[in-house]
Amino acid sequence: MAIVVVIAGTYLGYQNFADSGCSGSVRLTLAAAPEIVPAVQSVADQWTKAGAAVDGTCVAVDVTEELPATIASAVTRDHSVALIGLNPAPEAKQVPDVWIPDSSTWLLRIQTEAAGFLPSTVTSVAQSPLVLAMPEPIAKNFGWPNKSIGWGDLLTNFSADEPLQVGIMDPTQDASGLTSLLALSQASGAAGGDPIEALKAKSRALTALDANKAVLREELVAKFPKSEADIGGSNTVSAAPLSEEDVVAYNAERPAIPLSAIYMEPSPAPLDYPYTVMPQVVDKQKSDAADLLLKELQSPAAKNALATAGLRSPDGTYGANFPAPMGAPKASPAVTPAATKSAEGAAGAASLTGGDLSAVVGGWIATTKPGRPGRGRGCVRRAQPQHGAGRRRV
Repeated sequence: MAIVVVIAGTYLGYQNFADSGCSGSVRLTLAAAPEIVPAVQSVADQWTKAGAAVDGTCVAVDVTEELPATIASAVTRDHSVALIGLNPAPEAKQVPDVWIPDSSTWLLRIQTEAAGFLPSTVTSVAQSPLVLAMPEPIAKNFGWPNKSIGWGDLLTNFSADEPLQVGIMDPTQDASGLTSLLALSQASGAAGGDPIEALKAKSRALTALDANKAVLREELVAKFPKSEADIGGSNTVSAAPLSEEDVVAYNAERPAIPLSAIYMEPSPAPLDYPYTVMPQVVDKQKSDAADLLLKELQSPAAKNALATAGLRSPDGTYGANFPAPMGAPKASPAVTPAATKSAEGAAGAASLTGGDLSAVVGGWIATTKPGRPGRGRGCVRRAQPQHGAGRRRV
């Protein structure tokens, strides 16, 4: 029986290979933000099993999970620059053929300093709005979802006699933290009044956020209260700007105190998951394979795979079985045109520029680390040669 099973399996494998009508192999390496990897892997697997090929050559896709900061550090290392706040990437960390970070803000930050970084394709393949994650009992006290809450309200909180403890992802290493800081800065500028008082309010906000910042997502969400008795505790946070997907993933674990996703006004730029074909991909077969995989990731099947992972499509809608948080809009603004050629285009829906991001990072560094040397333009510093040990993965 064992021999029969082996022979049958071998025969079926041969039949699948023969039916695909391709031979040889074009191998794509793809690194993606952890939360989108299950959807990308599912789409890539279905495509390759169906006989993915370029000019008669079979296509294989190696999908790996990487923090965006890790690949950003590897890219800037190869261009002899570095983004401030990131540790140098080890030499063994290679830049992939295709990169899907969580936000095109990474591409903008890199391009601000590394003018030679020119991806051939940058197209959004998913979306997750930036929300204010808040334990449901606290959100209800604020009137959510019957009452709208804005970034100005969050800014005012930091001047209250008993402000809520608000956490944040380190904006030098995380796109949601950087984008939320940009939204707070814009709220501060739009408030009017005495500019000096506005600057003081912004400084108070940054100082308070710095006290509750985290480098890893797991560190931040672990600070949310685990029970009613924990709410307002000194070691907990009562709110944090995160992605909609973060709230979906947290609530999927069925915690005793679920999170509400508060959709702030005005809506900040969402995480847009740009499918980025890296500049080193010059082989035509590999480039064509990357383009074909992109089409698969834009299919209806991919939309449902994204929904299962708690992500929306680039047009802001979501597929079947999407666990929408309470108060979630059925559609959010589209993040990008159908296809773009630069990071500037990928972030076009939000009208972001590298200069905007540099200013935000520079303000954060100046306020929270006023004595730190080598700030340069506020966003990047030149990479220095590294010798021996001392490097670690971001």
